[in-house]
Amino acid sequence: MTFSDNRLIDTFQLAKVKKLPTEKFSLPILKKYFDVHNRSHNSLNDCKTTAVVYQHLATDDLASELVKKHHKSIFEHQKVTVYGTFEGKSNSDMQQLVIKYGGQVMCKLDQEVDVFIDGESLNNSADAELSAEEKKAYRISKKYNHLKIINGEEMIKKLGKMESEPWQQVGNEATG
Repeated sequence: MTFSDNRLIDTFQLAKVKKLPTEKFSLPILKKYFDVHNRSHNSLNDCKTTAVVYQHLATDDLASELVKKHHKSIFEHQKVTVYGTFEGKSNSDMQQLVIKYGGQVMCKLDQEVDVFIDGESLNNSADAELSAEEKKAYRISKKYNHLKIINGEEMIKKLGKMESEPWQQVGNEATG
């Protein structure tokens, strides 16, 4: 079982973007700001407190726009084949990102596939011919007119941008 398709919205970042009039945005401070009277320092109670704090933060237009933007899916339930190698990411990493952003990874490239992410071929010399899989993708694209072929380098940049959005960040500052 994997949890890679779970979405993350950090109440710390949401409170920071909303510029709440508090010095810090830790859970105890947000709890006090929103007058939440739950016990703390217990996993279940902290989860419940976070949910209540989130509900307070998500009630205005700015928050709902951030949440809407966060949940925007790059692949929107599309079937995606990931092919080749990628600079800085393994093929498996790319597949996990496809799942995270709403896609369904397809191992086999056929007319059912909506997106073909084309990484570097294993024989990546400058004058190398297209691989059999790449040729197949272009044939399917031409024949069925719906297969979108995306360059792996462009996809890495797009996914990198999505991953750098504030609500994707989880770090030490969220606890302070």
